[in-house]
Amino acid sequence: MENILTTDFGYCDWSLSSDIEFDEEGVETESCEYVHIENLHVNVGERGKGKGRELLEAAIKQIESAYPDLEIKIVPEPKDSNIEICRLANFYESLGITVVSV
Repeated sequence: MENILTTDFGYCDWSLSSDIEFDEEGVETESCEYVHIENLHVNVGERGKGKGRELLEAAIKQIESAYPDLEIKIVPEPKDSNIEICRLANFYESLGITVVSV
């Protein structure tokens, strides 16, 4: 199931995903479900104005309403060459999102 929040300045989409866990013998033991934010896009002319934060806060509100017990994760992927991945990761973490694969 995929969800999307669209505004006049960008969009954010997410889906349910799961991490499969294995025991010491390599046998699958359980699966931890979480919400994966797939994309955060802010239109070029709106960047640097707090719109990304506004969009993510609204998306987080929707996600937490629908999936109150699930962790929210994201892989930081800069859409612009002048955005540092560490800065982007810190931004996501400041909103309570778990950053993976930095």
